[in-house]
Amino acid sequence: MRRALRAEAAEPALIELHEAARIFETAYGAVHRNVASALGDLGTAQLEAGIAAEALASFERAASTWASVAPQHPNYSDALYGRYRARIATGATADVADLEKALELAKGKPPFQRARIEFELGKVVGGERGAALVKTAIEGFASSPMPLPQRELALAREWQVAHATAQ
Repeated sequence: MRRALRAEAAEPALIELHEAARIFETAYGAVHRNVASALGDLGTAQLEAGIAAEALASFERAASTWASVAPQHPNYSDALYGRYRARIATGATADVADLEKALELAKGKPPFQRARIEFELGKVVGGERGAALVKTAIEGFASSPMPLPQRELALAREWQVAHATAQ
């Protein structure tokens, strides 16, 4: 997805995701699960395309919508994780509470999806808990043969090796 969005496919993909969010908002109103999901997808694409400020705005709206309509829904975790990443990308202060809540909400998600949150949180908290989270993330990434989790697995393993003496 990252390469495709940074290449010539970025603009059409972003246009389609904007349109999907607009259609859902027109059909269901501004505060609906489908709108929150569409905004989260848009934010992810924007972040991957390198437009972090726009991604942050999309994730802010997605998180706010999830908080209003389904504050315990597992997909709310995606908006919180995305918001954290977008804040980092824009240079804004990122709140580790977003990752903590995202991890709590993501308990019912497949291990390779939870792994993204575990890895990010593990890097931030450090120490024994951080090492345990990174180890769990590695196991989660390894549970999927799909290309993206496999790339994330390689990154997590590299990070673990580089930080082994610090733990």
